[in-house]
Amino acid sequence: MLALQNPSTGRPAKDHRTILDGIVWHLGTGAPWRDLPDRFGPWQTLYSRLGRWQQAGGRMERLINLLKQHRAIATAIILIWLMALRTNR
Repeated sequence: MLALQNPSTGRPAKDHRTILDGIVWHLGTGAPWRDLPDRFGPWQTLYSRLGRWQQAGGRMERLINLLKQHRAIATAIILIWLMALRTNR
């Protein structure tokens, strides 16, 4: 679903898990991108990666639409994910 973790050219990519954790944190808290905790890396990286994933064949769009259809399940997943982030600091 996501691009290769270590492309053969260019700068090494940030870990997909860290990026996803940061995006989920942002969506779950509703905080501005600039208030993203340092542990997720630069907010610009997460912002641009989310934009690229949304444009790449709509994969992220399909995931978001699926979560919107099943809002109760999505809320539970986000809460569990946020709790896991807090315990893994």
